[in-house]
Amino acid sequence: MTKLRHIEKAGKLYALVVPHGLPVDGARFLTAQESPFQVGVMERPVGYVVQPHQHPQTSLRISSVSEFLSIERGRVKAVIYDDAWGVVGE
Repeated sequence: MTKLRHIEKAGKLYALVVPHGLPVDGARFLTAQESPFQVGVMERPVGYVVQPHQHPQTSLRISSVSEFLSIERGRVKAVIYDDAWGVVGE
């Protein structure tokens, strides 16, 4: 089974690795609901319509910037560092 991988250190999430073939079955959000950066994947039948909806407004204090990489084909090796430049994972 293909599994989602969290790269964390001391309770801080540094990377979320979403492998190809992750089981979805409808809609699946991969980040915590309180996360300011929401990541989700959907697998729906042809013709499925997402109902119009709104997301609640909230005030956020952003202290760092997130990055999203989507690899369509091939492989990539990414080394994940913590705030002190120690390797957390790859």
